[in-house]
Amino acid sequence: MPKQIFRIDRFEKGILSAYDSKDIPAGGLVTAKACDVGTIGIVKLLPKAEIESGDYSTGTLTDTDYKLIPGTGFFTFPSDFTRPASAAVAVERETEFYVYFYGPLFFLLDRVAGGIPVWDANSTSFNLANYSIDLGADAGTNAVVKPVFYYGDGALRVADGNYTNSNNDVGFKNRWFGHIKRSLFVDATASNTADKLVNHNRWHAEAQELIPPKLDSASNYHEQWITGRGSTVAGSVAFENTGANVDAPSDDDCMEIWVDSIANASSTWDLSAVYTFYLSFIYDGSQESPVTQLGTLTMGSSGESVFVGVTVQYASGADGESAEVPDNVWRINPRITGGRLYYSDPADGSGTKYLFLDIDLVKGCKKADELDYTVWGNTVPYREFECPAGIDGTAITATTKGFEFEDPPKALTYDILNGYGPEEVTSAKYKCATIFNNRTYIGNIQQVAKVTDAYDTFTPIYPDRIVRSPVNFEGRPQFDTFPATHKMDIAVNDGDDIIELEGYADRLLVFKKKSVYIVNVSQDGAEFVEKQLPYIGINHASQVVKFEKGIAWINPSGCYLYAGETDVVNLVEGKVYSGGVWLPSANWSGGTLSQRWSVDPSHTPAITYLFSKKQLWMSHSMNGDDNANDAWVYDFKTEGWTLASGAIGTFSRNRSNFMVDSSGVPRFVQYDPTSATEKLDLYSIKDLPAENNEFRLVTPDIVFGFPNVKKKVYKVYISFKTNKQDTNVKASYSTDGSPEFAKLFEDGDNFVSNELNTTSEDFSTNIDAGSGVFDLSSDNSSGGTGLTKTSSNNTIRYKNSGAAKGYARYNLGTLEARTYNIRLYFKPGFGGTSRLENVKPFQAIFSVTTSTANPDTNNIFSKVVGQEGAYSFSFTATAVDHYFYVENQSAVSGDFIEVSDLSSTEEPDYYKAVLKPATSSQANNIYSFQLKLEAATPGSTNVPAGFEIGDISIVYRMKNVK
Repeated sequence: MPKQIFRIDRFEKGILSAYDSKDIPAGGLVTAKACDVGTIGIVKLLPKAEIESGDYSTGTLTDTDYKLIPGTGFFTFPSDFTRPASAAVAVERETEFYVYFYGPLFFLLDRVAGGIPVWDANSTSFNLANYSIDLGADAGTNAVVKPVFYYGDGALRVADGNYTNSNNDVGFKNRWFGHIKRSLFVDATASNTADKLVNHNRWHAEAQELIPPKLDSASNYHEQWITGRGSTVAGSVAFENTGANVDAPSDDDCMEIWVDSIANASSTWDLSAVYTFYLSFIYDGSQESPVTQLGTLTMGSSGESVFVGVTVQYASGADGESAEVPDNVWRINPRITGGRLYYSDPADGSGTKYLFLDIDLVKGCKKADELDYTVWGNTVPYREFECPAGIDGTAITATTKGFEFEDPPKALTYDILNGYGPEEVTSAKYKCATIFNNRTYIGNIQQVAKVTDAYDTFTPIYPDRIVRSPVNFEGRPQFDTFPATHKMDIAVNDGDDIIELEGYADRLLVFKKKSVYIVNVSQDGAEFVEKQLPYIGINHASQVVKFEKGIAWINPSGCYLYAGETDVVNLVEGKVYSGGVWLPSANWSGGTLSQRWSVDPSHTPAITYLFSKKQLWMSHSMNGDDNANDAWVYDFKTEGWTLASGAIGTFSRNRSNFMVDSSGVPRFVQYDPTSATEKLDLYSIKDLPAENNEFRLVTPDIVFGFPNVKKKVYKVYISFKTNKQDTNVKASYSTDGSPEFAKLFEDGDNFVSNELNTTSEDFSTNIDAGSGVFDLSSDNSSGGTGLTKTSSNNTIRYKNSGAAKGYARYNLGTLEARTYNIRLYFKPGFGGTSRLENVKPFQAIFSVTTSTANPDTNNIFSKVVGQEGAYSFSFTATAVDHYFYVENQSAVSGDFIEVSDLSSTEEPDYYKAVLKPATSSQANNIYSFQLKLEAATPGSTNVPAGFEIGDISIVYRMKNVK
């Protein structure tokens, strides 16, 4: 029979180990380690997580007893403000923050602070005194904090999800951390400048709980805050009903309510009644605390009107001027923007609280039955205030200076305004939380029975309970409000605790250890379980990721996707064999060579999403004790699975959870105990191919369409690209299903000593990523200063000094007249007053010219970039010297651009390697043929980042059937 050619030119289905190796359909592979199959018809190398450049290192620790908890503790969030390194005012500029913890202490890294980010002014080391958030005191010696984060409405919330640990002190409190920018009492004083105490423009850490007022002279708020970094007192309030002359609050009270009555025949108040008054605090302009009972008012013997007034002492300093230190003098929690005064009518029962007076620290005070506010008066500049103006020094009823109520207002109640009761508990501890559809959902909670109760070892825990935050009557979210009545219990007492919550398309996914519940939350108060999915739960929050296509999660039986309108789909089913047990990749070298789906919750698996490549990345383990730093990769473009070998940091070190920041880049923190002082390193997964010493590709066991007919294989042709002569890619084969792959090929075109090789190609003009030779700082820079290079990972930073733009240049040398590729990873940074949304389209220009004069002379190619990400472009050279330019387009002092992983390679046609069996008899009279390509010395020799496979052709002949 004549010779035939069997061609393999499709790889996009990736690993199909659910099939027998002889039955794998076209486009599938037995093994694909470090293989990127996201481009149809080509195999490239997958990225690897890389340490961020030196300035982004998380720094060293000052306590050598520290150890990172795998799969937890890392968070990112965006803000409109920088985090100043001292008491200076934050700059209004778009900023990305990274958060990490050291026990109950939490530190923030500002990615753009002055162009050189550090952790809370700690420089390169963590100084435990320089923290942003403190959960409180820990009475235990071995307490393990497991942070729970969520971010919304400009503030970060942090809780300890390990409150059931007997070693954790009940003093650990949920914390709120955000930037407060507001001016209070704006109409009360003239010449009110930004440096006064009533004008906030600062970051503040505080208790998350909406603490109600404390009646009468408790410990001053600022004393509580200084010692506890989140007080148990939000502000103390006095109540006066004796007819005494109005004056400012005293004895550390922040507010005093003045109530009295005076004869008025037209009044409709019940003269036989005793009316009780209550006060709440308003937080962040939209969230209302429970009420505190203030006192009563007994009416007179004839018709009477009720009068009320309010005085405030905002700070206890001398005069409220800028010389004061705010933390030392505030009498009230800075989150508080006002309060509401209520009363109860005994005729209706004490449970109904009618709105009496709306107190707004910005606008003034407003009677419950009026529309307009009465502005504040100022008795001591920037410190003491009265409403209405003129009440100070006289009785509240004198000459009717107070707010007069002829009739008891009954239009609005606390319940109507909020949707829950005035004495209802609105705080809770929680093990998971998510913001979804303008509400916060918390799960697996601990909640006291009464507002006045303290947390202790007997406080009930509800592992199956979810509480949702309400939306107030104005339609504003209340992300810190968790009324006990706004609860959902999911399969109570089923022995299956809630682990994580995520929402998508009007559905809340409730992840338990054994099951997943899909809850329809489209109608507030009418939520219901739409579907239970048994046997596919999770053990760690790190096993879930939300991204633009839906929610994905992993467990021992697969990788599941919920996309809203369709049922949950197992992306592994029918593709990857999932019947195996935990086996780190180091053990996946024999047998059938088929990768099996191995997710073991005891090894803390984690999942993330690489937006630029539309890929899910699933780390087998974030533990540092199981020799696993590989990741499964699912490509949504091709629906294929591959394995990113050795890609998630260092296998012997503990790693945190993944976080995808606002630029779409997945990041995590890794603990490094090898230095004299322990260190945390920040890693990111970039969308650039990375060299890899675990590369392996194994084709199906090819039967050429006739499994029971013998054949002879004559040659194998492999089309490939490379940016180095030595690919370090070894080729071998097996026959008839043997797992040994001990059969080799003889030397041939572009194939020497069992390896793909391009000995005839000159790569001397190539500049390889990471080698340190692409050093812009050594050649030329013009305009601006501050060009630096971090040689360890080939990172160049070009920072403006003053307002000068500038450029740097690298001499590419004399190039042949052919096409070249340049690849790089770009990241913008801002150190001045510029904002990301204003400059990101034009932050940098990359260009190639044949002139040393400037980037615009004899320009061959230009590329304008702004957003962080990987970039590649090609240009056609002529036989002269060429120069690569990097231009910083920002004219703002301190703004910088950063370039890393920079490489320049010749763009050749595909090389064709000819592989002929070294012993022809070994490829004769065979039933099947299987090819393996892998790193020449697995775990040692690197396959270059520019290596690609185009297609594989096998020349064979069928034997005659006898």
